[in-house]
Amino acid sequence: MTSAVRNARAEQGIPPKERVPLTFWCAESNFQDALRAESSALAWLARADPEKIEAKAMSERPNETPSGCIRVVISDEIEVDMPVPEKEIDVGKELQRLEKQLNQVSALLESTEKKITPQFMERANPTAKEKILQKRDELAQQKVTISAQLEELSAKIPARRDVVAAALALLFAAPQARADVGEGDMLPPGAKQEDRIRKGLEAWNKLPEKLTSEDKDKEWDDAIGFLRRIYGLNEDMKYLTRGLKGTKKQEAQDLIENFRKKVKSSDKPVKAKDYETFMALHKEIAAYLAQFQTYLLDATEDLEAGEFEDIS
Repeated sequence: MTSAVRNARAEQGIPPKERVPLTFWCAESNFQDALRAESSALAWLARADPEKIEAKAMSERPNETPSGCIRVVISDEIEVDMPVPEKEIDVGKELQRLEKQLNQVSALLESTEKKITPQFMERANPTAKEKILQKRDELAQQKVTISAQLEELSAKIPARRDVVAAALALLFAAPQARADVGEGDMLPPGAKQEDRIRKGLEAWNKLPEKLTSEDKDKEWDDAIGFLRRIYGLNEDMKYLTRGLKGTKKQEAQDLIENFRKKVKSSDKPVKAKDYETFMALHKEIAAYLAQFQTYLLDATEDLEAGEFEDIS
């Protein structure tokens, strides 16, 4: 949810300091309650107005996006309406955002469907089968919802209907650009470090595919520098750890030290282009970054207030 809202803010040019209202449409009542309970954390991470975060039933959601808002599909069970303050919505940019989102969802759906082979359905355990079938259904529903939004929005720009039609027909994902671990410097302290860690994990997860591509020699060479930037995330993690309390703080500190050691030990296999050894370390490093993100829900408002020295 945080990533979806922040990406939408960036695409609409909403400054990080501007707090926005958010209305979430939830399919499950239990999720509505959980979202309300975590609204303060969500407000901090997504730069939202904590007094204007609502969680409502999906059954109450209007079919058409309210005037002055954009609607972001997070999954088939949750969507969010976000007003664009003090300006008209850039319909062209919103079309581009939806087209990009449709391409991403379509590519994920295609990849998921390829895994559902007769051999898999015969040999996989019931839990694995249920999980992948559920994922396929969720992606298919997202695709339908985004397509409907595109068609609705395209009516506002008749000249672009041919572009939207092409996007709906192609359903192929565009190549993803390499994420820049150093992005997010315009965000306030705390959010800035969290943003770098999030983008670092996204880029780290894409690395294995790059190392086996046709241009793998160049990717291996680039990975050496990329490893240095990932290593630098331990300073961002240390900064955010100051906002934790109790046992969570100690656990996070231990995690950071293990993370630092694993990244450092990855240097040799990267230089040697030893894919098997590197992948074992890659999996552990990704797990450390993902685990650290779960600790951020305990971060205090001191991070946003900039009480601590910015060591990034």
